Amino acid sequence: MLSDVRQKCWARLQSDGTFRGIQLEDLHKRMSELTLNSTVPEDVRTGFDTARSLFLYSWFVYRFQTVAELQAYATLEFALGKRLAAEGAGHIQNLSPRLNFAVQKGWLRADGVRIYRQKAVSRRRYAEEQEKFFKEFLKNEKGWQNPDPRTETEYAADYLRNLTGGIPRLRNSVAHGNPMLHGGAALTLEICRDLINQLFPEQSS
Repeated sequence: MLSDVRQKCWARLQSDGTFRGIQLEDLHKRMSELTLNSTVPEDVRTGFDTARSLFLYSWFVYRFQTVAELQAYATLEFALGKRLAAEGAGHIQNLSPRLNFAVQKGWLRADGVRIYRQKAVSRRRYAEEQEKFFKEFLKNEKGWQNPDPRTETEYAADYLRNLTGGIPRLRNSVAHGNPMLHGGAALTLEICRDLINQLFPEQSS
């Protein structure tokens, strides 16, 4: 049950402010949180479960994180193909065109991705804190002038453009062979989970 030595580079912040090294249970908990909607087709669920299992076993072989990412991207492309076929657009091939089509159809939205929602909350909180600081402490009645004039709608559009452009590049970087290892595989799986769930939303009663 010994971990790959590279897992010792990571730690978790505890409620008392101290750090502890990550454990196998942490990886298991992270993957158990990445659940798919009951409406997701079974073969897509199986593909995503394979990605989760690969990530879990990266506790022993750190390189499995790269394989887990590749499997998650492959499952996302497969899920897009299933949704496209169901909508009569099964002729669209390859990941990038499929992602762009799904965005155009409104199947994929920025606010359906958890990390985007988190960042949106952080942006609002930061703007509110800056406004309060400028008015209460600097006595500036005009308040804080946000240097980024984008609206939330524009933020969302930019995020989707980055996502649909970035995912195929990242998929290709691991599919075509890349020796680089990093610790972001869990986030990759989470984003793929969020996109797959949007393709197959739960049915409202």
